[in-house]
Amino acid sequence: MKYLAIVKILNIKKLIKLSIVYFCNYFVDKNTMSKFALPNSVLLLEKNETMRFGIYLILFLSLFTIGCRESNVTDTSFSPLPNDANKQFSKQGNFMDERITDNSLKPTYYFQRSKIHFQEKDYKAALRDVQAAIQLDSFQSRFYFLKSVILADLGTNQDALGAARKAERMGYKSIGLDILISKLYYENSESNLSIQYLRKARQVLPNSPTISYLYGAIYADAQDTVQAFNELKEAIRLDSSYTNAYSKLIATYRKYGFVNQAIDYGTLAARHCEENKDLIYEIATTLLANEQIDSAVFWHRKLLKIDADSWQANLGLAKYHIAKKEYLEAEKFYNRALEYNPNIDGGYYQLGYIYEYYAKDLEKSMKYYKKAIRINRGSEAIESALQRVTWKLKRRYMPESKADSVTS
Repeated sequence: MKYLAIVKILNIKKLIKLSIVYFCNYFVDKNTMSKFALPNSVLLLEKNETMRFGIYLILFLSLFTIGCRESNVTDTSFSPLPNDANKQFSKQGNFMDERITDNSLKPTYYFQRSKIHFQEKDYKAALRDVQAAIQLDSFQSRFYFLKSVILADLGTNQDALGAARKAERMGYKSIGLDILISKLYYENSESNLSIQYLRKARQVLPNSPTISYLYGAIYADAQDTVQAFNELKEAIRLDSSYTNAYSKLIATYRKYGFVNQAIDYGTLAARHCEENKDLIYEIATTLLANEQIDSAVFWHRKLLKIDADSWQANLGLAKYHIAKKEYLEAEKFYNRALEYNPNIDGGYYQLGYIYEYYAKDLEKSMKYYKKAIRINRGSEAIESALQRVTWKLKRRYMPESKADSVTS
C-alpha cells in the first residue's frame, strides 16, 4: 500500500512521459531524436524540469526495488546450528523449532532436529522428524541412514536393516553404514552376510573396537573360542569401557569353564564400565557359578536397582536365599522371577520343593510341580516329586491306624 501511495503522489503517467524526455535530453543526441520524429516539445523542455522528474523516477524505482526485495525475502540457505561452544540440546532444539516455524517445507530442518532428538535419546521424536524429512524429499540417502540408526536403537532391527539397505542402494557410502548393516545382520543370525560387511569396513578402519567386538561375537557363536577370545580382548584393548565386549567375553569364558578368567574380566569391567544391566548380570552369574555367593548377591542387588523387572536379578536373589536356607525370602524372589519369565528352567520345581519341605504346604507344592512338568515334560525328577507329594497328601487324610500300617 505504501508504494501505491508514492505512485499516486508522483502522478505516474506524467512521470513516465517526462522520464522519456529526461532520457532524451541527457542520453540521446538531437540528431538521433530527429530520426524518431520526436516532438519539438521534447527538445524545448527546460533542463531543470527534466532533472526534477528524473530524480522522482530514480526515487520511485529505488523504492520499488527495495519493496520487491523485502516482499520476497525467504531464508533459502540452511541456517547453522549454534556453534560447538553451545552444546545444550534444548537450545539447539529451540533453534530448529524456530526455523521449522518459519519454513515448514524445508526437509533439512527436520533432518537436523531429528539428529538433536537422537542425541537426547528421544528416539520416537527423532524418528518422527526424519520421516517428515523423507516425506518432503525422498531422494536423500542420508535421511534413510539416520532413520536406520534410530530404528536400530529402538530395537526394530528388520525395519532398520531395510532403511540401511535403501540408503546403500541410493549411493550412501560410510563406514558407519557398513558396520551398522553388519551388526543388524549379526543380530538377525545372518553371520555370513555380517562378515562380508565387516571385511569391507576393516579394510578402511582396522582398529575399530566395534568391528573387533562383532567379529568376536560371531566367532563365539560359531564355537571358535580362540578367535573369539582374541577379537573380544582386542575390542577391550581398543576401548576399555566397551560393556558389550566384556559381557560377551565373560559369558564365553564361563560357558567353556574358564571361570577364573571370567571373574578377572568381570573385575576389570566393574572398574572401567558404566552400570549396564547385561554386564552386571554376567558378572553376578559368573560369581554364582564359582560359588562366590556373597559377591554374587551384591551384583544381583545392583542389577535390581537398575531394572526392578529383571527376572535374572530376582532369580539370582532367590538362589542366594536358598543357599542361605532363607526359604521364605527365596519363595518371594522366585515368584517375582516367574512373574516376569514363566519359562525359567527349574523355577517352578524349586518353588514346589520349597513348599514341600520348608513352607510345609503340600497343596501349593503340588501346584508348582504340576506347572513344572508342563514346561519340562518327561523330567524324572519332577515326576518323582509329583508321586512323592501325591503319596504324602493321601497319607495325610488316611486314618491314623491305616497310615501307621502303610509306614510300617
